Amino acid sequence: MTLPILSSEAGKKGPCRVPNKALAFLTVKRFIWLPILNTILLFFSVPFLMLVEGPRQVENFLNSSRMMQAAGMTPEPSTWFYECTFGNPMVMIVTLGIGLLWAAVLFNYLNENKAVNFFHSLPLHRGSLFANLCLTGALAILAPILIVAGICLLLLFYRQFALLYTASQVLWWALCNILMVMTFFSSAVMMGMITGQPLVQPVFAVIFNILPVGLYTVVFYLLQLAVYGFPSYYSTLDEYFNYLPFFKLFNNEPLGGAYCLLLAGLTVLFLTVAWLLYRRRPLESTGDIIVFPVLRPIFKYGVTFCVSLCGGILTMEIMEVSLSWWPLLLWAVVGYAIAEMLLQKSVRILSAWKGLAVYCLIFIIFLTGLRFDVFGYESRLPEADQVAFALLNRSEQGVAESLTALEEMEALGIRVTPQFYETMYMQNVYQEPANIQALIKLQENLVGRREELRNRRRYDSIFYVMKDGSVMRRQYQITESDYPELIGQLKESRECRIRNNTILLAQPSDIAWMTVGSGMFSEIESPLLKSGQMADLLAAYQKDLWEEAYAEMDGERAAAYTINLRYVLPQVEWEALQKINPRIFSEDLLKQINRWYGEVNPDDPDYLRYDRRYESLPVYGSYLNTLAWLKEQGLADSMLPEESAVASVRLYEGYNYLGTAEEYSYWLENYNQKEAGQSKTLDRYDRPAAESYPELPYEEKLPETLGPGIADSLSLTEISDRETIRRILTEGGFSPYLRLLGEKETDRRCWHIDFVSPSDNVLFTGFYYDGLPSFLVAAGR
Repeated sequence: MTLPILSSEAGKKGPCRVPNKALAFLTVKRFIWLPILNTILLFFSVPFLMLVEGPRQVENFLNSSRMMQAAGMTPEPSTWFYECTFGNPMVMIVTLGIGLLWAAVLFNYLNENKAVNFFHSLPLHRGSLFANLCLTGALAILAPILIVAGICLLLLFYRQFALLYTASQVLWWALCNILMVMTFFSSAVMMGMITGQPLVQPVFAVIFNILPVGLYTVVFYLLQLAVYGFPSYYSTLDEYFNYLPFFKLFNNEPLGGAYCLLLAGLTVLFLTVAWLLYRRRPLESTGDIIVFPVLRPIFKYGVTFCVSLCGGILTMEIMEVSLSWWPLLLWAVVGYAIAEMLLQKSVRILSAWKGLAVYCLIFIIFLTGLRFDVFGYESRLPEADQVAFALLNRSEQGVAESLTALEEMEALGIRVTPQFYETMYMQNVYQEPANIQALIKLQENLVGRREELRNRRRYDSIFYVMKDGSVMRRQYQITESDYPELIGQLKESRECRIRNNTILLAQPSDIAWMTVGSGMFSEIESPLLKSGQMADLLAAYQKDLWEEAYAEMDGERAAAYTINLRYVLPQVEWEALQKINPRIFSEDLLKQINRWYGEVNPDDPDYLRYDRRYESLPVYGSYLNTLAWLKEQGLADSMLPEESAVASVRLYEGYNYLGTAEEYSYWLENYNQKEAGQSKTLDRYDRPAAESYPELPYEEKLPETLGPGIADSLSLTEISDRETIRRILTEGGFSPYLRLLGEKETDRRCWHIDFVSPSDNVLFTGFYYDGLPSFLVAAGR
């Protein structure tokens, strides 16, 4: 009997027609269950879900469109179909699983000696057999996706579903899904040519797809442990990893046209490599985990390396130890033993000890070189004149582009307004030579302390972008209080002040309206200021920002008042900006600025949502120019609450601690215990739970004696006399909280005053730093 897949000249091997209908029919007959399963899973993942959720989505879309049209806005197209497909976890799992499964079943015969002998005894070239099997698999992958896409197209005529998606969206998803499945299918086929065990093929395929990220993660983590200053991430590599098919699959967004071409290219590449491997695959190695002898050392030492790093790092994390050689070498032995047993298919592997010894020796030499900085990485400092700009605790992505755009704006005479500047996120970017030199000096000090700081967690980054485009990245633990002069120089510099306070770029003409609110009592706000008042207040506030010292910036403080303002829509030539850089000055940015700063109709249903978007600037107790202007205009007195809003006032003397009497009592008790040696730790930010507060009377909440300790016990006076409360509110004299950088709570004593509402809630805590006013001296005693 002659099989239908044989060529007409029996007994003679020759090229088989592609496609071969008989071979395709036999393949589909054997595995018909797989496309049926694929169709069922996709149906319940997409069309069935759309039938269940669609009517509600139509109603929501119609309501949203009416509201936007009433507001004079154009309704945006719905992305619901993409959420049901690209953002559907079930579709993602089916896409990955079907690709791997088809590759496994089509070439499963390569893992059985009888099947291999049978197929390769047929009068067919290996290339013809390979091409027919791959083509059959591709058609079987294509059919379920097209069926489901056809059902989605039919649903366009059901219950206004056409409002939610279009035929082009359906066809685009079908194309992207086919390409994604084919990419996984082709990579799994390629891995199937390397191994001779059926269960290993999908494992190898998954490892192949995630190997770059896996190696990157463990290698960089080890280097961060071993090398002082080595960063925990490289932003450019992270960006590239997002383009890997495995991770792109789970990005929950439609694929772009260029990426689809990339997937098609990868599919062709993987299948070409698989075909070349298949033509040279040794038949006698069927059943081996690696069929090509040349690849076995790569597999053996690759497994050893990966197991060594993963197991060693996990052991160090569990045991909470710093970098040590023994967990890495212990797991290297485990990984090497596993790889040898898999390759030799035997547990008798003692004769292979020489390879392990060589690996361990090389690994120890490498770790020793890292530890003693043989490569000079830890001590390397950049040349200041070669640095284009530096960054502290932020990524370099997009910074060079933004800086260039700002320079070109200035060259063209286009004023950089706060509205534009704040969208570029330029904080912690340093260009001035003095600041770059200060950062290099800071790094030099950190390098000098590397033995002291080596084993500490490092989370502060310093990046230098060089003039040649290269980037030097380092990561340390920077305690700013250890370097007050260098950090102060950076934060008091002109460029840092502007980048942290875009209001310094503002002019009175940039502001639509301005009010003053109370930082003590949030519900109090002044009427709209007049144009002259806005200009004077802006000038006073800007002067305080220019004069603000580093000790004030990084100290702990509370705002006395807030300046609320809304910018106008900046009047610029948008076409000129787009000529500078269309990526930065894009249409999306224009829409964002229009939404935040454009004119809004008060009758708009979204009026409160958009018009109430404004800047709120804090006024601290150290802003003397602003406070003097508010006092002169009488706004400071108008920010106090009505007398009826305050039921009582609690007065007590203590350290300069920010908090209510209950919180201060809790902190003081812990402080006393620490001073007495009864408490090992003291977290200044600890607060007692609300349910732990005893009930009234208030005197029982705060006993006069809190136990033995060095600090004073709390002595509290509760004032409920209406006349005294009125005088406190009208005469003021109390200040918001202020503690300069480096100052401890116990370095300064002051009087605390809590304003309590009729419902026993503390409205605000004020501080008398220069002593009590005369009418409160008796009460304080």
